[in-house]
Amino acid sequence: MSKRFYFPWRLILLLTGFMVHTTAQELEDLMGMSLEDILNIKIYSASKKVEHLFDSPLSSSVITREEIVNSGATNIQEALRLIPGLVVRQQTNGVFDVHIRGLGNLPPNQLFSEAANKISLIMIDNRIVYNYLDGVTFWENLSIDLGDVERIEVVRGPSSALYGPNAVGGVIHIITSRPQKDGMGIHAKAEGGTESTLIGNISAGYKKETWSVRASGHYQKRNRFDSKYFSFIQNEYTELPDSVLSLSMGTMLRGMDKRYPSPDVALDKYGLNAYATYAPNEHVGFDLSTGYAESQSHALYVDIAALNFTTVELISRYINFSARNYGFNEKVAFTSGSQFNNGSSGKPLYYRNLDSDIDYNWEIGRLGMRPGIHYKWSEYDWEDFNQPRSLTTFGMSLRTDYKTDHFRAVAALRGDKYNAPDRWYLSYQLAGQYIVNKANLFRLVVSRANQSAFLANAYFDMSFTIPFAEIGMEMKGNTNLDLMVMDMVELGYRTRPSDKWNLDIEMFMSRSRDFSYLYAAGPPVFRNGLMIFVQEYQNLDLEANQTGVTASAVVLPVSSIKFKMFATVQKTTLDNYAPDLEYPDSTVSKTHRHTPSFFGGFDVVWKPVSSLTVDVNLYYLGSQTYDHADYSFGPFSLVYDMDLKQKPVLNLKTAYMLTSAMQVYLNIRNVLGAEDQEFGYADRLGRLVLGGLVVTY
Repeated sequence: MSKRFYFPWRLILLLTGFMVHTTAQELEDLMGMSLEDILNIKIYSASKKVEHLFDSPLSSSVITREEIVNSGATNIQEALRLIPGLVVRQQTNGVFDVHIRGLGNLPPNQLFSEAANKISLIMIDNRIVYNYLDGVTFWENLSIDLGDVERIEVVRGPSSALYGPNAVGGVIHIITSRPQKDGMGIHAKAEGGTESTLIGNISAGYKKETWSVRASGHYQKRNRFDSKYFSFIQNEYTELPDSVLSLSMGTMLRGMDKRYPSPDVALDKYGLNAYATYAPNEHVGFDLSTGYAESQSHALYVDIAALNFTTVELISRYINFSARNYGFNEKVAFTSGSQFNNGSSGKPLYYRNLDSDIDYNWEIGRLGMRPGIHYKWSEYDWEDFNQPRSLTTFGMSLRTDYKTDHFRAVAALRGDKYNAPDRWYLSYQLAGQYIVNKANLFRLVVSRANQSAFLANAYFDMSFTIPFAEIGMEMKGNTNLDLMVMDMVELGYRTRPSDKWNLDIEMFMSRSRDFSYLYAAGPPVFRNGLMIFVQEYQNLDLEANQTGVTASAVVLPVSSIKFKMFATVQKTTLDNYAPDLEYPDSTVSKTHRHTPSFFGGFDVVWKPVSSLTVDVNLYYLGSQTYDHADYSFGPFSLVYDMDLKQKPVLNLKTAYMLTSAMQVYLNIRNVLGAEDQEFGYADRLGRLVLGGLVVTY
């Protein structure tokens, strides 16, 4: 990473890291929420309008800033372990893989980049955070951190009818905070501990009547738990060698010190953000935000030779503008940046994304209608495209919502026209509710969603010769691929029979099809004395079928204890699956074990006295299997399987207010010290012990 990355933010954060913008009373409020507060939490993302979470027509959840602070989560990804239905696996210290209901690594036996989550749409303040090169989200490079988060909303299930392509498995919507009270406020936090972990954030905001401004910055530095790398050649963990055999080139690659400039560092990042709002009345409002981030991380993203991890260096910048004006809602977001994977590419990849929407919220008695127009453009400049390549999407949508005392019907329909492939795709969402009474309701959802194309599978163009073997490889994209589609049926039930507890159950069944992958386009051809193997992105006959149940409950047994628990049981089966993609017509049916059959957790908050808060939370992953293959070497591909054991991750945070203006806390992640991997071929994890201090004035 360039030297400018080591910006003196770490010094600034340490010097100012013990001030917070909240008042002493607000600091106490962070230590706990009443059940009534939880039951009356509101959500925007399920309907694109504010409503109580209990009344949401979709399977959805919200975690608030208070819950996140209490839990001791050290970044946004880890905070998602508090939400039902999410599979959140840590690869190394602070680097996570996140999936809604699982469904990862499809098709199995593929490169790491293809196994990442491509079917969940991640947004920050309605701004899409997405890498259109190959569909992944780089969580490590988000410009914001937990200090910016007001709440996180999650919608489970196909939601392209609401948010456009790639909201296939659902939506994770991060909503940032704005000053709520007139006057000046400063917020900062600093914590540090084992594995040379240093985390800090700072913000300053000012509000006066109808307008507000806020600026923030954060920094994270974390070392790895493990000092070794998994070697596919040796089939074991080994120290970083001076050179390794390239599986794709058939030759030795040297200079590992350049490919892994910081072998002990898991994550090193910082981000800066600025926000401005103006709302002269309840019908008119404007919000403008901008930000910048740099990061360097170890991630299981692209195979480098015969080693598992890649050093990923990222730079991102954005500007996001949204407005509401007497029923009209407009948004324009522009992001740009660069991506460099040490060892897998000779030059950085540069990108630019534009995302714009306009819709109108029209209320006629009990009927609400929301028509909209949408446009997206993305351009990536990469040497393996030979020239800048772009994707465009034009969409039109209509959402209707009709509600009586006992029934609610929601219908959303959206059509998207792509340039690759050059045709329209239709997504829909039909949701019905039967409201028995204020404490009980049933819901039924039928929905369809689709991915967009990615730059890689549409425009990839790469060729090379394998030394001394008289063999050549050609890899090509395909602009006429069918886009991956998911259909889902879901039945849900919510109840809150008393003021002491509530319960939410959702049963879901989905079918996904039209997966694509890079495999042989035919027999090898002979050209210029070389035997050329040609690979092209093509659709597979594979279908993935998932059935499952998620249940969650919040209980307040006594006034000083709050208990939240959740669990998912699921099964994923594959039909027409080709174990060897070189022979895609040889298919079988099998159970897909990349998603654990059981995952979930609990969170207990105990407040014995007003100055002390104890939070114990557990996240549990059942056993799983990671199927991995390197298909970059044509017919000589190497295939591996790794079975991962079940793993409980127990965390403990104790916070104590020394005075009305000073709080200290002890935060232990993975109390049991379980070292088992949570993701195939990733680091063997360990315990993280952190201490922190918060001061107000």
